[in-house]
This record gives sequence, structure tokens and C-alpha cells, in this order.
Amino acid sequence: MSPATRTHYTKPSLLTRIGQLLATFFSLKHIKWLFSLTAYYLINYVRGRRKMKVGKHTNIHPTAMIREGEFVTIGDNCLINHNALIQAGKTANGSITIGNYVHTGANVMMIAFNHGFYTKDVPTKEQDYVEAPIVIGDDVWIGGGAIILAGVTVGKGAIIAAGAVVNRDVPEYAIVGGVPAKVLKYRTDEKG
Repeated sequence: MSPATRTHYTKPSLLTRIGQLLATFFSLKHIKWLFSLTAYYLINYVRGRRKMKVGKHTNIHPTAMIREGEFVTIGDNCLINHNALIQAGKTANGSITIGNYVHTGANVMMIAFNHGFYTKDVPTKEQDYVEAPIVIGDDVWIGGGAIILAGVTVGKGAIIAAGAVVNRDVPEYAIVGGVPAKVLKYRTDEKG
């Protein structure tokens, strides 16, 4: 680690700050950035919602990002919480199907594709995608920050703990957690 250097900072005057703000606002870089941000928003927040299939009484938070919405189906009475990422694949092979009465915490990610890494001769960014469907059964609770990866089926009534990374199928009524997620126990009908 490099040694720290003590630095004296003098706050710019209000007039200097206003000048910097105006110069930035009317710059070509700002206009280009504003155009890019608008395109990004339309592709990631508007297009996906327009293309996906959503059941009755389902609430999707406005900050949830739906990518490749034509391959996303969400059932009835679901809640997709804020900052969720639902990233289907580029084809129907990477579909995401969410059952009824599914609810998520904040910042949940479902990613049905990934970059390939078949050869060392081609950068991974340039290789073909690898896609597999994600299927979430009915009455599943997905805790905040959980990540569900391509090819996973989550069984009916399962609970995914906050922060879990799910890279294999989850049995019905299982409670899973950890990185990678493992079955911790199963839901029972006992009270308390």
C-alpha cells in the first residue's frame, strides 16, 4: 500500500461552481451521455416491460430492470421488489418463468445466460453465450440480494435466503442459503 499524502483542499467559490456546472451542462459530452442514458433506460426499463407476460395483481417495482422481456413470464399475485434484475437470454433457450405468489426482496438477480469460455484464443467477451432457462415455482420467497443463475429450477414453496447464490435446482419447500446455496432445512406445517 502506498503511503498517504496529506493534502489541503480549498473549496471553490459559488461562482466557480456555477461556471463548472454550466460548462458541463452545455458540453457535447453531456449531450452524448444524456442520449446514451435515455437509450439505456428505454431498452432496459421500458422495452422489457412492454414485451414480457405478466399475470394479474402482480406488482413490479419501477426500478426493476427487465432485459429480453419477450422471454420473461411472471405469474399472478407476485411482487418483484426494487432494483431487481431479471435478465433472460438472447433466445427462448434462456427464458425466465416465475410462478404465482412469488415475492422477492430488493436487489435480487435472475440471470439466464452467461459468456462462454470455450477457447483461450478468443476473449470471453467475444465468445458465444451459454443460455439455460430459469423456472421459479409458485409461492417462492427470494430474499434480498439473492442471485439465481442459468439452468436453475426453484421448487414450489421454497425460500431463498438473502444473499444466496443459487447455481443448482432447489427442491420444493426447501430453505436454502449460502454461496453456493445449500439446503439448510425444509418448511414444515409446525407453528413457532
